[in-house]
Amino acid sequence: MKEKLVSIIVPIYNSEQDLDRCISSIVNQTYKKLQIILVNDGSSDRSGLICDKWKEKEDRIQVYHKKNSGVSSARNKALMKASGFYITFIDSDDYIDSNYIEDMMKIALENDFPDIIKSQSVKESKKYKNFSHNLYCGLLDFHQDFDKLAEMFVQKHEFGSVCSSLFKNETIKKIKFKEEYSYGEDYLYYFTCLMKAKKIYITDKTYYHYVINENSLTHKFDSHKMMKKIIDHYRIDLILDHYFLEKKELKYIKGLLECTYNSTKGWCTQIATEYSYKQYIRMMNELFQLKEYKDFLKINKKYGNFNIQSYASYTCYIKLKIYGKMKKLIKQFLK
Repeated sequence: MKEKLVSIIVPIYNSEQDLDRCISSIVNQTYKKLQIILVNDGSSDRSGLICDKWKEKEDRIQVYHKKNSGVSSARNKALMKASGFYITFIDSDDYIDSNYIEDMMKIALENDFPDIIKSQSVKESKKYKNFSHNLYCGLLDFHQDFDKLAEMFVQKHEFGSVCSSLFKNETIKKIKFKEEYSYGEDYLYYFTCLMKAKKIYITDKTYYHYVINENSLTHKFDSHKMMKKIIDHYRIDLILDHYFLEKKELKYIKGLLECTYNSTKGWCTQIATEYSYKQYIRMMNELFQLKEYKDFLKINKKYGNFNIQSYASYTCYIKLKIYGKMKKLIKQFLK
């Protein structure tokens, strides 16, 4: 059977240290029929030059340079150019095993070309490796196995990244990343793709390597970025809440509300660690005034019982600050 074209999309921003490894892992795939789309999203380092050098020696590579406007914009640019039967995404600081595409396409052929094929992945740094393990593997039918997929998505968060998956082009060709979101855009995109999919295959094999850059964990805390992250998270969670409410799948609503609550606890810990009580309360009050938060409260009042307001107390602030400082010290010690 004639090989089908696979489009590989790589959004790139200031990745000069890891970019050669990423592109090399793609170019050296045992499966050769590839369209490799590199989108340089306004990098200020040598990333753009590295892309151009690779293009000179590899005719399967297409390079696009654009003004910096975020990973979603870069991926959408590439999606307009992608002509493969399947499309996959790779982040520029990650890499893939040489047999990744070949093995995934064998799975596709053996299972009548599912809409989505998902592999396992490993998060790795210089000090550790953390392997993923999906709750269910094999061929799943979205309608017959809805509960399994919903459990993986809502309760286990096993579809949080679009990387390590192949998406059938004809299934997702009208789906775009929401460029207004800076956080959680993968989660929302994958959810939208799942809604369009009929058949999904999940393999227990690991091919994708998420590389954790230890240096990125030491960046200065940015309160504006934190508030943007909180707003985006609430907006995306509300989209999911309303979907499951409309489907009358109420058993998943509490899990979604708990996810929002736990994420908020995490943000409160970060904010308390970095700021005074006065600043902490200012940010908490900003959260409480959000329309998205008020919408969460309405659903929470009926289906959940999660008291985020309690985190505005001084006692809670002190507890979070101590916990956050200890956590920070332990991380620094382990480095």
